[in-house]
Amino acid sequence: MEIPPLSDGTIALRPFVHGDRVAAVDWISGPISRDRSATDGGPVTRPEDTDAVLEDLGKDALLTIELDGEPCGLLALDHLRTHTDLRIILARPQLWVQGIGSRAIRLCLVLAFDHMKSHELQVLAVPEDATAARVAWEGAGFGIQRRFQRGERIFLDFALSRRCHEANEQVVHLICHGSCSGTTGALDAVGRAQAEALAICPLLFRANEAICSDRHCATTTSEQAFAARGIPCTVDEAWREQDLGNWATTSLDQLPRREDGTLPDPPGGETGAAFARRVGRALDALPHGDHLAVVTHGDVIACLLRELESELAGPSGLGTGAGIPAASVSELRRGPEGWRVIRIADDRHLLARDATSEMA
Repeated sequence: MEIPPLSDGTIALRPFVHGDRVAAVDWISGPISRDRSATDGGPVTRPEDTDAVLEDLGKDALLTIELDGEPCGLLALDHLRTHTDLRIILARPQLWVQGIGSRAIRLCLVLAFDHMKSHELQVLAVPEDATAARVAWEGAGFGIQRRFQRGERIFLDFALSRRCHEANEQVVHLICHGSCSGTTGALDAVGRAQAEALAICPLLFRANEAICSDRHCATTTSEQAFAARGIPCTVDEAWREQDLGNWATTSLDQLPRREDGTLPDPPGGETGAAFARRVGRALDALPHGDHLAVVTHGDVIACLLRELESELAGPSGLGTGAGIPAASVSELRRGPEGWRVIRIADDRHLLARDATSEMA
């Protein structure tokens, strides 16, 4: 198909030509590809594999990304029967950090939805530890469809439909309360620093209302992160953690696990099924309209993620909430396709404020 010229004033997309091949081979298999592998899966070492990658890219559209007139990456689109596969390769990982990836994604959405008339875009196997690249997809509204492990690395599959892209979806941020004392439930020194970091976290600037669990650690986190900024906060006991009954005083790492990593029903406590129903009802009862922040507990967030997208529970951490760090931010969106999971346990704001366990 004929590709229209697309530019945002900083980057431009143009059709890939034979003269781009030397640079593309270098991005895929050259010395710099070892750094690039942190963001999109390289490097490729054998020449025949490089040829295979280039041959496989962009059967419907393969474009060169230019930055200030110089080639800096590739954008590939493969239009399939039910969706369009998307891949972006940037020459250097620093370009993701500098926002070039986000710019390329925005132009790609125009190309795919407006010109190619795609109904859904998919991005496959983005390394979870490739923070800058992953955040660019999340920031563009791509939802997480699957979370899986290959070797020691965890990967994510993303998707975004035309309906969700064009809709004014409601954003709900699920926030795990700050670090607290095991005996009193009060925020410790690290937890107080984490709550301060949440107060200036850019992800939460659009939240117009906060709801929190009735536990002391959650109400204190909510007060410092939101009430101090004049954002109204409502306490709702439906967002409290699972009642573990006889296991209430047992540390999480000593509790028994099922084969899938979840806890068996605790003696004298709340069954897993009852817990899932409770937090599911709490989620659906959230008011429509304004963007919301919910301050709750790691096991609540992990339970909701598992219930909304069963493919997210595979790798460790989401069976019990152990993979949801204190004061991290997960994001859901509610729109024409129901609830979508956008991001899981983002804690970059804590590093900016040194609000981590290392300061304890």
